[in-house]
Amino acid sequence: MWLSVGWVGCISMTKHLDGLDGLRGVAAAPRLDFIQALRGIAAVLVMLRHAGDYLYGTPFESFARSVLWPGFDGVDLFFLISGFIMVYTTRNVAPSPQAALSFCLRRFARIWPPYAIVTTIFFVVSAQWFGADLQKVLTPLLRSIVFIPVNFQAMAPYFGPPTLGVGWTLSFEALFYALFAASLLFGRWRYFVLFAFGAAICFAIPAATGTLTLQAGITGLHSVGILNFICNPMIVEFFVGALIGLAYLSGLKFRSAEAAWMALIMATAIAIFGHFSPVWHGNGPTYAGIYYAIFFAVCAISSKAIKIPTSKATVMLGDISYSLYLTHTVTFFLIHKAFVSMGYLSELHTLNYVIFVSLISLVVARICYLAIERPSERAILALFRPRLKAHFMPTT
Repeated sequence: MWLSVGWVGCISMTKHLDGLDGLRGVAAAPRLDFIQALRGIAAVLVMLRHAGDYLYGTPFESFARSVLWPGFDGVDLFFLISGFIMVYTTRNVAPSPQAALSFCLRRFARIWPPYAIVTTIFFVVSAQWFGADLQKVLTPLLRSIVFIPVNFQAMAPYFGPPTLGVGWTLSFEALFYALFAASLLFGRWRYFVLFAFGAAICFAIPAATGTLTLQAGITGLHSVGILNFICNPMIVEFFVGALIGLAYLSGLKFRSAEAAWMALIMATAIAIFGHFSPVWHGNGPTYAGIYYAIFFAVCAISSKAIKIPTSKATVMLGDISYSLYLTHTVTFFLIHKAFVSMGYLSELHTLNYVIFVSLISLVVARICYLAIERPSERAILALFRPRLKAHFMPTT
């Protein structure tokens, strides 16, 4: 909702501006391959988590519980990376209303079109509208498309969930983008303002209302429903990611490659242990957010002293990570429906089926990336100013 309001306001400002020059003259930000690889890994983790549901009640359930289901913590890694990327890609931007406008347009072009399209497709193919009260199904759809949680009093941190289940995370993304864009209006004080926003919604307001907690899954803490969303601890992870971004851009670094490697190996061990430990199962800063923050911070600082190993495959996964995140549940749904219609019920709950739907999801994500995600982003940027794209840093 917050980003939607900001975007509407920003778009209405365009006729009063000489041009969208907030990022004019800014050098292109080199893409960080290790960031792309981590995004790809995070998307695959979430996909495998959902694929693991097909093994419920089968001899493979213990495997799914211990190996696949922890994948939901890929969301926490996504949030940390998002906070980092916002700082990194705007590092040379002179804060101004034009910069805030450009930022909003970039984020809108990057995030909204594929989400709206995939959400609408899922709404249609899942037949949620068939034989139902249209008002009851269209209201959640419209709220979902503009990033407004469906029900502020529903189970946190999903608050609904939205029409496309994974869309709950984008409501938090939109909230952080809105705060980040607002901070660009405050010149050299932008980071002070950004973290003041964070301190207010994460700590000050909850403390004043007696609801201070870092447990993201506690439902209905606030009588004012919207505060359940705004003050949910999931948002903390974006600000932690932003702090890691500032640390990366600072002079902080390991003195030797050996020290960087040792730290990276230790942080990786912590992340792997936390990922598979039932003690740390859960989203939020008190669960997956802890070990992934440590891991991601060490990755970022280590990368200044060593080249973190990546591959073309992991970087490609990063490229399609957003499309994969959006489309995999739709792909699962359609394949499931096809198998049921063909009478292949016995195949639905096998390890073979999990592998099959996961691989098909990667192909569908690549198609979505090439046919929807990238073209829609370019089209929207071109719509506002044909030459503006040249002044934007590459989307990551």
